[in-house]
Amino acid sequence: MSNVDRSASATVRKMREKAIVTFHRLNPNVNEGGANILSSGVLTERKGAEMAAVCCAPVTITNFVCTPYLDVPIDSPYYSEYGLLLNLSWDPLPGASYVLTSNFTTDLILINSASSASVYVKSDSNNGYERVFTLTATTTCGKATAVTTGAPCFLAGSLVQMASGKEIPIEDVVVGDQVLGAFGEINTVLALHRPLLGNNLMCRINDEHSTTNHHPHVSVDRKFYCGNPYLVSSSTYGRLTKVINASGAQEMLMLHGLKKERIKKIGLGIDLKTVEGSRKIRTLATFSMPEDTQLYNLVISGSHTYHVEGYAVTGWPREDDFNYDNWAPK
Repeated sequence: MSNVDRSASATVRKMREKAIVTFHRLNPNVNEGGANILSSGVLTERKGAEMAAVCCAPVTITNFVCTPYLDVPIDSPYYSEYGLLLNLSWDPLPGASYVLTSNFTTDLILINSASSASVYVKSDSNNGYERVFTLTATTTCGKATAVTTGAPCFLAGSLVQMASGKEIPIEDVVVGDQVLGAFGEINTVLALHRPLLGNNLMCRINDEHSTTNHHPHVSVDRKFYCGNPYLVSSSTYGRLTKVINASGAQEMLMLHGLKKERIKKIGLGIDLKTVEGSRKIRTLATFSMPEDTQLYNLVISGSHTYHVEGYAVTGWPREDDFNYDNWAPK
């Protein structure tokens, strides 16, 4: 005959003891006392379930972003070996430990806190190419992984408006092709940009046009809008990025970008510039796709704009050779 106490009170007592152990493992600096719910009377089965739900909430890394390249300060101990510096940040998770890796083994990665890290980069051009950073957070409730790259682009099959009036899939566009700019100008394709999506969101406009959530679009009043202005200005512009040139070889180009204050948050009711004139945003939704989704973008001359699925978009914009206030070359 078993001597195990299977009474209701014994069950509650065991649940209470287990919950106390779990609580103090997650909260080592909290002392037991009158304010501690676990030591103030009988822990009911319902409270035990509530604590399990709190302790086992889904683990998610949010707002994982990378700043543009900076010069390593001359007084830094890493100045002689590394020429460039990147800073990464994310929303901290309580009690988490972090592992941060790069697709370049030559990088020096220093985790500064529970929400930031510094990455020291060699100065040569090969190492300037698009870095992909993977952050893994581990808590008592599990693990979460996030990737940051910054890639404002389009999906395969998206149609580009050529200067001739034809539309061809973006993946079939080649260097030297001429495309229709935002306000009728004829621009030339200078290079091809083909990154992966990473952890970036996609955006669907009017149930007919898909783009990454941080790719700037042009409005009829010559302004620029996207779903995440902060991301495109903070972690996409101002960095060396790998492209494919006219000979099919890979080379490094600086993605200069737009002034931060020029990029606005997209929203319903905005009149976007299109091939036929304009189109008001009536529906707007974000969605996710696998991190290894292939994206496509074009490096464009002139106004650095072109049309995708009828909508005017940026194609590696830069303000040193084009004036976006009066829409004319400098």
